[in-house]
Amino acid sequence: MIGKSTLSIALLLWIGLHTTNGTSSVATFADFLGVLTELLSVGNEFLSAVAEFAKLADKNKGSAQITIENYFNDTNLVDAQYHVASGSMDEIHFDVEGGEKQAAATSGPDLGQTEGLIGWNLPNSSSKVVVYWRVPHKSIILEQKSNKLGIGFVKNSNGDINWLKNLAGKGKDLAIPSIGMGEYASDGRTMQCCFGEICLQGLMSSNHHCEISIRVLPKKAARLFKSVNGLEEDQKFLDQVLNNQETCTSTSGAAAQGVFGGFIMLALTTIFLG
Repeated sequence: MIGKSTLSIALLLWIGLHTTNGTSSVATFADFLGVLTELLSVGNEFLSAVAEFAKLADKNKGSAQITIENYFNDTNLVDAQYHVASGSMDEIHFDVEGGEKQAAATSGPDLGQTEGLIGWNLPNSSSKVVVYWRVPHKSIILEQKSNKLGIGFVKNSNGDINWLKNLAGKGKDLAIPSIGMGEYASDGRTMQCCFGEICLQGLMSSNHHCEISIRVLPKKAARLFKSVNGLEEDQKFLDQVLNNQETCTSTSGAAAQGVFGGFIMLALTTIFLG
């Protein structure tokens, strides 16, 4: 069996062989996305979150690694807040700068689930980014509950320093109706939510030791942190990446979209999240 490190090394070699004058030549949108993902810089909280998540692999409690990847060249996610309704998470205060990935690890109590919200401000915007997760514990006797993921945008509440906690109080079991929600009884479903020129993509695995991947993508290739094939070709690939159907609407007027059968994103998540 080929290990994850071998796959990562192989992809890096592929990038080197297909790079000319700082840009890469790729043939499919999956290659395009894979190259960009590998080129993201690693934020200062990422490695510690990965290490903490690895320690939870043999536990029966619900646990999750939430990885946030920012593909913009001019937009940062700032002033992180989190609210954990069940379980625990180390304090997080990190921004997610353009061209960077960050991560956080969370776990439930023994034989319990982890559930919560994490969110960021978008500078010079009327909205905030919100991610919801629920990962039940491993059940041996009863039927296993499905994992649940939510992504979306909410209106900017200026002056409310506890905006995320207050937002959580408005929904039953943290299920905020204004953001896109999906249950994960099996792998392979990608969610998407767009507002203005910003799109979120989300995917989670279906096991109790769960990997969650959140991508923050621009609609315009000119705002990508890195060019792969040149502006015109990059835009064609980016349009394919974001070509999903609407499934709901957020309070910011953002269309939350879902596409089933997102196996390419799942494969990339398996390689890169570690």
